[in-house]
Amino acid sequence: MRGHAITGALVLVAGLLVTAAPAANAGAATPFQRGTRYEAESATIVQGRVERARRGYTGEGYVNGSNRAGSYVEWSVTAETAGPAKILIRYANTNRRNGSSDISVNGETVAEDQRFPGTRWWRFWRTVSFRTTLVQGENTIRVTSASRRGNPHLDHLEVRTLTAPPTETPPPTETPPPSETPPPTECPTITPPAETPPAETPPAETPPGETPPGESQTPSLLGSPPAESTPPAETPPAETPPAETPPAETPPAETPPVETPPVETPPGETPPGETPPVETPPVESPAPPGECPPPGGDTEIPTAPGQPVCQDIGPDQLALDWPVSTDNVEVTGYDIFDGGTTIAEATAPPVLIVGLTPATTYQLTVVAKDAAGNVSDSSPLVECATTEAGDTEPPSAPAELTQSNVTDTTVDLAWQASTGEPATYLVRDEAENVLATTGATSVTVTGLTCATPYTVHVVAEDVAGNTSEPSGTQTFTTGACAETVPQQAVTLPEGWTIPWDIAWAPSGDYALVTQRDDFKIYKVTAEGQRTEVGTVPETVSTDGEGGLMGIAIPSTWNGTTDRDIYVMHTAAEGNRVARMSFDGTTLTDYRTVLTGIRKNRFHNGGRIRFGPDGFLYVTTGDAQQPNLAQDPASLNGKILRITREGAAAPGNPSGTPVYSLGHRNPQGLAWDSAGHLWASELGNINWDELNLIEAGKNYGWPTCEGECTTAGMTNPKKTWTPDTASPSGMAIIDDTVYLAAMRGQRLWRIPLNGTEAGEASAYFQGVHGRLRAVEKVADALWVSTTNGEGDKLLRVPLG
Repeated sequence: MRGHAITGALVLVAGLLVTAAPAANAGAATPFQRGTRYEAESATIVQGRVERARRGYTGEGYVNGSNRAGSYVEWSVTAETAGPAKILIRYANTNRRNGSSDISVNGETVAEDQRFPGTRWWRFWRTVSFRTTLVQGENTIRVTSASRRGNPHLDHLEVRTLTAPPTETPPPTETPPPSETPPPTECPTITPPAETPPAETPPAETPPGETPPGESQTPSLLGSPPAESTPPAETPPAETPPAETPPAETPPAETPPVETPPVETPPGETPPGETPPVETPPVESPAPPGECPPPGGDTEIPTAPGQPVCQDIGPDQLALDWPVSTDNVEVTGYDIFDGGTTIAEATAPPVLIVGLTPATTYQLTVVAKDAAGNVSDSSPLVECATTEAGDTEPPSAPAELTQSNVTDTTVDLAWQASTGEPATYLVRDEAENVLATTGATSVTVTGLTCATPYTVHVVAEDVAGNTSEPSGTQTFTTGACAETVPQQAVTLPEGWTIPWDIAWAPSGDYALVTQRDDFKIYKVTAEGQRTEVGTVPETVSTDGEGGLMGIAIPSTWNGTTDRDIYVMHTAAEGNRVARMSFDGTTLTDYRTVLTGIRKNRFHNGGRIRFGPDGFLYVTTGDAQQPNLAQDPASLNGKILRITREGAAAPGNPSGTPVYSLGHRNPQGLAWDSAGHLWASELGNINWDELNLIEAGKNYGWPTCEGECTTAGMTNPKKTWTPDTASPSGMAIIDDTVYLAAMRGQRLWRIPLNGTEAGEASAYFQGVHGRLRAVEKVADALWVSTTNGEGDKLLRVPLG
C-alpha cells in the first residue's frame, strides 16, 4: 500500500463536478489539511483489473471493476490520530451512467447507494467526497458496486485530516495593564451590528432533516420564519460566507478563532465543479502585516486577468497562461471558463487542462478571486482548438439494432456492442441529430415528438473521438399527441441578430423584440411587419451574454396615460433595470429603475416579467461568482420582485428586492393558471432545471446542481442535461410549459399538474438551431432563434 503526500503543480480536469455524499458524524465545520493520496491500483481489488487505456489518471493506472454487484476496491489507510477526516474519491463514468456504490469505513456503511454521476466520457475524471471518523492507526475504506453495472473507474482516494485537534474555547482574557497595551497596529475586533445577531457557524454537510446537537434550527437566509427555513449553504474556502457569519466579524464564542484554511485541492486536479464543504471562515479579513482590514471586511475585487494564451495544445489537453491579476490584499486563485461553464481552477498560471475532446474549439476566459470571496471581471476571451487525435481507427459499427415499447415520447433501443473499445454510443435520427447518448448497449430514448415517424441508427465513438459507421436503422411512429402540441413553425420577418426577448403588447396586435448586441428594440406586428422604435441608451456589451436583454410591458400600458415599458440591460457599472416611455411608435425618456446587480461576461440572467400581482420579477445570474447566489445582501443569483419604481415589493420575505435565492443563471419566468411562478435555470455541467418558485426559498446553487438532499434546499421539478436543454425563455399556456433550449436546439413541452411537472416532450430538435425567447400570443407561440447569424422570429401554432 502506498500513500503519496500532495505536492507539486496542479493538473486540472475539464468538465468539472462534485457531489457531496451524506456526511458521517457531521459536526461543526473544521479545517482539513491537504492529505495523503492512495492509488486505486495499489488497493485490494476484488472482481476488477488495473487498466491504463483512459487518459488523465494519476499514479500507474486505474481500476475497472467487473460489471456486477459486489465487486469492490478496498484501501488501507493510516491515521496518526483518531478523529474526523474528509475522504475524496476520484472516478470516471460515461455520460448518463449514474452508477451507485456502497461506501464503508472500517466495515460500517457510511454512504449507501452513493451516486457517481456521469462524467460524459471515461477520460473525464471527477471527485465525490464525504466525511467520516477514522481510528488511530490502520483503517479500511471500501467502495462496493451496488448494481450489475459495477463501480465507476476508480483512480485514487485521498484522506484529509484536521490541521489541529478541535480545542475548547479559551476563556476571555483579562484586559492587560496599560504597560502591556497592544501596539496601535493590532487591528480591533469588529462586532456584528446589533440588529443582526451572529449565528452559529454552520455545520459541514449536516444530514438532511437533522439539526446538529446543541444547535437550534438555523433561520432562513431571507429571514422567513418557518421552522423548515433555509440553513446557510456550504461556503467554499476563500469565498465570502453567507451573511449569517459575516467576514471580518468575531465568530460566536463557541467557535475558536482559527487561521484561514488553505484552499483544498486534490492531487493533480481541483475537484471538478466541487462546491467544497463549509470551512470555518477567517476571524478577520486578510491584510498585510501592520495594516488593518477595511471596515466591514475586504470588498475590493481583484483586477481582471490579462489576455489568456493557449500553449502545448494536444488532442485532449492544453496549457493556458495569462497575465496575473492584482488585489488590495491577495489573489488566491482563478476559475477557468469554457463559455459560461467552469472547466478548471488554478492557484496561479499557467495551468494544464486535461480531459478535452480532440478537434474541438474551446472559448476560454479566466476570473480571479481573493480570500474574501471577491471575484474579478472576466479576462478577454481566447479560442483554442485541440488537435486531431493520434488514434484514427474507429470502432466497428454496432449490430442488430432493435426497438420496443414505443410511447408518445419514448422508445427503447438495444444493439450488440462494437469492437475497438467504444467510449460511448450515440443514437441519431435521419438528420444526424443526437437523440440519446449512453455507455451501455441499450437506452430508453426520451423527449421524442408525439405522432411523429422516426428512423434512427446508432454509432459508436471511442476516446479519441473516432466514430464508427452507423448501425442498421429502425423505423417507428410515436403515439398520439395530447392537446396544445406545437405545429410546424412559420417564419416571421428575418434579418435578426440575437433577438433576445419578446413582449406582447396589451393591445394584442404587436410585440416588442430586443436585439442583444446592437441594443435596439423593434416593433413586430401580428402580420410580421417589423419597425425599429429605438435604442436603449447607456447599454454596453460584455462580449458574452450581456447587452440588451429582457423587456416587459405592464398590463396597464395604453400608450397615452401609461407609457412606461421596462428593459434589463448591461451598463458600465453593472446590470440595470430601466424604463422608457413608449407611445406605440417611438421610445424616449430613459430612466434607471434598479442598479446594484453585478455583471460579468457570462451569467447575467436578464429576463423580466410582470406577475399577476402587478409587480416586476427580475432574474439575475451569479455573474460567475457562485457565492453571491447564497448571499442575501447581493442581488445576484436571485429572482427579484420590485415595484414599477424599483423598490422592494410589499410582502417580499426579507423586505429587500430578493424573492428567492440560490440561482445560477435563471432565464425564464411564467405563471400557471393558479398563479404559481415557474422559472427555468441554466446549470453548470450536469443539470439544467425547471423550478417552482416560492417566496423565500433557496434553490441550492452552488451547493446543489439539480436534485440534492441538503436540508433547506428546494429541489427542481424537472431536470435535463445541458446538451439537451440549456434553457432560456419560457411561456405557459393552458398549464403547459413551453421552454426554449439553446444548446439542446429544441422546444420542450411540459404539462403541469398543480405543483408537479409531467413528462417532457421535445419539438423542432435541431431544425431551427438555438431557441432563445418564447412568448404566448393568443393560441400560438412566438419563438426567437439566436444562432449569431440568420436568426429568425417564428410563429408556432398550437394544435
